Amino acid sequence: MDNEALSTPELKTVDMPYEFRKAEEQGKKLANKNKFYIKDSYFDKYDRKNFDKLKNYRSNTDILNSTEYNDMKLLLDICKEHNIKPLFIIMPVNGPWYDYISVDKQTRHAYYSKVKNIIKSYGFETCDYSEHEYESYLMEDGMHLGWKGWLYVNETISNFVKQS
Repeated sequence: MDNEALSTPELKTVDMPYEFRKAEEQGKKLANKNKFYIKDSYFDKYDRKNFDKLKNYRSNTDILNSTEYNDMKLLLDICKEHNIKPLFIIMPVNGPWYDYISVDKQTRHAYYSKVKNIIKSYGFETCDYSEHEYESYLMEDGMHLGWKGWLYVNETISNFVKQS
């Protein structure tokens, strides 16, 4: 293998304001039939027919005490053990939807803080986008990245790689 194959590839410059405008347009076309900015095809398939039943259905969900924190700590332990220096991106949930299903904002922000504090206790970097919970077209459903969400992730990773 020659040295050129081992070199770091050049990162392309991307016009992020343009990409965000484009993402906004895509979101408006694909998520315009509900007040949650959820992709219409998803909302129609999973949420619309049970919409009234979904109101408050997560009111007893305890996101601050989950066995999944142990899984996260295992990942952090592996990174530490192997001297891996990751960047953890804390993405929000869809604020309007989580309000509707009754996972309140205060609990969600306690969750984001808990995750960030655990990660930082291992000495790893975080990038926290939790303040974007109410940004339109960030998520394509209740919890999966959408049009703008992926742009934030791509931009964050690009900047992280440039600094490394």
